[in-house]
Formats: sequence, structure tokens, C-alpha cells
Amino acid sequence: MSLIVPAARGLNVELYTSGLFGRNLTSNQVQLTALQQSGFTTIVIWTLHVESDGTLLYCNIPIVQNGSFVNTFNYLPELLTKLVSSGSVQNLLFSIGSGMPPDSPFPSDFQNIQKLLATKEGTRALRQNFNALAAALPISGYDFDDETLYDPTTTAQLTELLGGNNQMIVTYCPFTNQNVWNSALQQTYTWDGQQKPPLGQSVQWWNLQCYVGGAGNDPLAWAKALPSDAGITNPQAFIIPGFDTSQTPASIQQTFTQYEGTGIKGGFIYDSAGIFASPYTPQQYALAIIEGLQGTGTEADEPKSVAAAVSA
Repeated sequence: MSLIVPAARGLNVELYTSGLFGRNLTSNQVQLTALQQSGFTTIVIWTLHVESDGTLLYCNIPIVQNGSFVNTFNYLPELLTKLVSSGSVQNLLFSIGSGMPPDSPFPSDFQNIQKLLATKEGTRALRQNFNALAAALPISGYDFDDETLYDPTTTAQLTELLGGNNQMIVTYCPFTNQNVWNSALQQTYTWDGQQKPPLGQSVQWWNLQCYVGGAGNDPLAWAKALPSDAGITNPQAFIIPGFDTSQTPASIQQTFTQYEGTGIKGGFIYDSAGIFASPYTPQQYALAIIEGLQGTGTEADEPKSVAAAVSA
């Protein structure tokens, strides 16, 4: 069945997919179909880890090493190609990083990235490995989930490396320390302006965590605090608030109702593993965001269909 997707109404409806297709399992096909029919327009695959030599790990297994896509994941390109070739999903991002326990003996991904970017050899290794990932998979770009280093220069340099002169989407996923993320935006925009021809802001939007450590974050306050000199023309649309699956779809719809008419143009859910372990479906969560932002349906109702939500 062909879906009428939320993008037709200008919404960016995202799902973080913890460990999606991380193993070659029969359940992959079931999850693929559910995501194709969900109404989510952007899937963020969570998460890539970066080793000290630039090796990229997915589900703690090398996925790109020494500039080559690893055969362990040879089933993944076909699955992800199907995901974006039919149905509602238009953008496929790979998230980089995550939070690390305070007592972890391992350096964070962004600490490794910082050290790699400090040398020509390390920068070359990062570029080769990310190029190999993009060549193997139909990804649209990358999402940065730095919860440990908070160095704006490293974030800006990685944006420049991976943005590809605006050929790839880059998003940030903050929950605190807005001044650091603001500084990264400003540094990135300075670099954008130095290109020939000059580029617009390379960071397309922020996925603002409004759960767990970010519980209580106000996306409108974050939008107001964005820098005025960083090439952001629509601050409210730049902030995409996200909530986790501790909320039911009905609760998510009620949460997003408060943003109707404010300029907020999307939302995200963290994460797919929580949905697939629940009695709800990805479509119900996507529609909860849509119906909340559009003011359709009633707060007590579970969403019924994508077509009904976007054609009302």
C-alpha cells in the first residue's frame, strides 16, 4: 500500500533505532516492513562507535576497517536500500557516539575523533572509513551524539569532514551544554562562509533530547538561545524535540499538542527497541507526533492510520 507521508505536510518525524539490523536475523524483515509503513520520515541508526585507529563499530562489531566495509554486515546494504526505496522513510542517518558511564575505562568516541583529527594520518583514516560506509550503505548523513567530550572545535571539524560541502545531512543530538553546541554551529558557519561558493549552515537541525538527562528541556527556549550569527533562519524549525518510549503513543500525542502552531516542525522517538518490546507499533508513535503537531484527533485516541492523519 502506498502511504501518504508526513513530509507532504512539512514535518520531520524521526525514530532512533537502537541496534537496528545489527544481526542477520529473520526478525529483520518484520521490522523492515513495520518501519516502511510507519510514517517516520527519518530513521537514525543508533549508534556508531569510533575506535582510536578510526575503525567504525556497529553493535560493537567492526563495520568499516582500514577503509573497507566488513563482510560481517554484507546483508545490511540490501535491507537499508529497501527501507528508503519504498514507504515513508526518506532520510537515513547514522548516529555517532553515545553517553559513557563516568567510571568507564574506555575513551569516548569523540575523544578518539579529537585525537584522530589532530593528525593528517588520523584525519585520512576517518575520511576513508566514513567514505567506505557511505559507499556501502544508502545513508543520507550523520547525527552527532557527543555526551562526554563537549569540545566545539572537534564537533565543527567533524561536521566539515562529513558534511561534504552540504552533500550529506549533519544533525546534532544535544541534551545539555547548549553553549558548547552553539559554539560548534558558529565555527561551522564560519567555515561554510569561507568555501567557494559560500555554503549555508552545514548543520541541518538539532535533535533535542527531552527525556532522561534532558527531561524538562524546553525546545522553544533552546530555539530562542540559538546564536543569531550562525546561519539559522528559522530557529523553531531547527529544534526537533524527542521523547522516549516510557510514554505511550497517547501520551506522546498529548506532549506534542503543546507545540502546535509554535513553529516546531517535527519530533523524534527514542528508540525502536523500546517500541518493538511494547504492545505498540512504530506507526502509532509516528502518528502520535503527527497528530499532536497538527492538532488532529483527540488526546485519548490511539492513532489509526497515516493517511487519516496527514489528509485531515
